[in-house]
Amino acid sequence: ISSPACLQFTLKVEHPSRAAHKLPCVQFLMAIVLAQCINLSTSLRPGLSARIKWPNDIYLTNTEESLFVPIGKISGILVNCVNSVKRDVYHVLIGVGVNLFSDPSQSNITHLSDHLSSPVNKDEFLAELTIRFRNLYSQFLLTDEFPFSDYYSYWLHSNQIVQFEDSENGNDSTCRIRGI
Repeated sequence: ISSPACLQFTLKVEHPSRAAHKLPCVQFLMAIVLAQCINLSTSLRPGLSARIKWPNDIYLTNTEESLFVPIGKISGILVNCVNSVKRDVYHVLIGVGVNLFSDPSQSNITHLSDHLSSPVNKDEFLAELTIRFRNLYSQFLLTDEFPFSDYYSYWLHSNQIVQFEDSENGNDSTCRIRGI
């Protein structure tokens, strides 16, 4: 049962077995669509944007000097699939949760409505999301290309500088994330 403050749903997709190699990308397609819907279909306050945090979350971010500073997680995606022997398809279940509205009992959670200049309608948001997903998914099935330009336009990690430890010699190094 979905909380009144959240939009929680599962979308079932019958994915053709002939395109099994594309199954890992389904969650990334949903991430693109979620970021698009939040950025384009809601009235986010200036300087804010929804960004994809690898691999399956959407974070609300504040833009600072072309970097994205996370405010908090507002959405998550979980995908599960089962192969149907009878119909030669995969039954893909895409579970999505979006923290849409403020809830006093959940003060430690980032809610989208706290960062909007006008309210969002849950039904209209869901309709826009499913239409956009259907269109992007259909297009993806027709081509062998993943829409990396769309993904990167919403990716939280673009141009981030990260530190890592070289386990062989114990030295710390830094690098700039360019892509997947």
